[in-house]
Amino acid sequence: MKKVQDELPGGLKWTSQRIDETNAERFSNLDVIEKHLDRELETDLIVEYLKDETSD
Repeated sequence: MKKVQDELPGGLKWTSQRIDETNAERFSNLDVIEKHLDRELETDLIVEYLKDETSD
């Protein structure tokens, strides 16, 4: 994870995923984890955008 953190530019939103025995098989490698975290951030951005649209 240190490698991923060093490559991120500052000012970005952060997300996290707890990996334990209940989901370790699902998150078996760094590529899968990275894709999941990217999707989480995309979802957050869409939700924020939709909130702004409905409040206008």
